[in-house]
Amino acid sequence: MVKKEEKKGAKSDEEAAALSAADLETLTISNAEEIIEDDDDDKDPDLFKPPPPREDCPICMLPLPSEHGTLMYRVCCGAVLCAACFEESKRVIEKTNVKKRKKKLPLLEFCCPFCREPMDESHEKAIIRLRKRIELNDVVAHHCLAQSYLGGSDGFPKDQRKAFELFLRATELGSLHAPVIVAECFGEGRGVNMDAAKEKHYLKVAAKRGDMLGRYYLGKFEWHGGNKSLAMKHWQISAAAGHDGSLHRIKEGFMNGFVTKDEYAHALRAHQKVRNDAQSEERERYAAIHLSG
Repeated sequence: MVKKEEKKGAKSDEEAAALSAADLETLTISNAEEIIEDDDDDKDPDLFKPPPPREDCPICMLPLPSEHGTLMYRVCCGAVLCAACFEESKRVIEKTNVKKRKKKLPLLEFCCPFCREPMDESHEKAIIRLRKRIELNDVVAHHCLAQSYLGGSDGFPKDQRKAFELFLRATELGSLHAPVIVAECFGEGRGVNMDAAKEKHYLKVAAKRGDMLGRYYLGKFEWHGGNKSLAMKHWQISAAAGHDGSLHRIKEGFMNGFVTKDEYAHALRAHQKVRNDAQSEERERYAAIHLSG
């Protein structure tokens, strides 16, 4: 980080951006360390309910995509956009500026597509804003900081324990995606002791909230535990919600007699409808440039 001159008694950007140990002490992990009983899935009335509808992108008003690399979090305002809308905004501004340069007119400034805040901020300022979002209990901000600690990126040291605590805090705040990573931490022993019961518990939390990757993993958990019919039940739900891996599992289940022809056809039609409803020219262009290969 670039150092700047400080006024006497004032904190530097680096000091203000860093999360202190005291900040992290407020992140409770008591809920995760409690003994979790292995619930009977057949008696859980919420586990197999249809997933809630996905939130819409505030720009294009289409359901937010679920694939890796297709979402964009704006630390300036806390908005979650589809990455296609973010890139489309940049493309339009760049195209407009080409014409303005020829006419020697003032150029448009690139800004957040949602709140219109200028995007020319420094890395230090972005970290300060992220910290402020965390103080406001912003779920996605906790998730983003956890990812930074998990991989040792964005100027933060690699620390699996801190990453786990932040993912857990995001889960407690209602995150859709964080429970899956908390489950992975328990399953792989990242930042916490391995515990299969807690791994399954947090996969169930993710599935109930509508995270289809979490339900897919829950299906795998049941499959490897010998409960193949329950695994297929999970994959039917996640396939119908648009998850590709689950649809592939349902296809294999049909070929091997675990799923009926009607069940496979229903999952296939529902999967295609979800895909069609979330598609646009801008998303197709983004996928061709950034997600192909």
